[in-house]
Amino acid sequence: MTQPRQMIEDINRMLKEDGSWLLVDIKAGNNLSENVSKNPMAALMYGISVLSCMASALSDHNGEGLGTLGLPASLAEDYALQSGFTSFRKLDISHSVNAFYEIKK
Repeated sequence: MTQPRQMIEDINRMLKEDGSWLLVDIKAGNNLSENVSKNPMAALMYGISVLSCMASALSDHNGEGLGTLGLPASLAEDYALQSGFTSFRKLDISHSVNAFYEIKK
């Protein structure tokens, strides 16, 4: 996403009043040491993030470029709540690479 805050605001605006949004993103912690200690695939995920995600995020002159593995759950939740969503919850889905979140209006 080049502009994640704007995209989250747009999703919120388009959903019905009782709507939900399923967010699937790379399972990322808040910092390098957390990612490396908890995920044996961290090196691969950082590589993908630099080569694909970061390049995409900066492809627009207004791109936020959050950084490598730059949208951990804590930041996604902050953005969602700031955009008017009322609930953010991690779903109990086991996956080696992705995390799944239900975000409600």
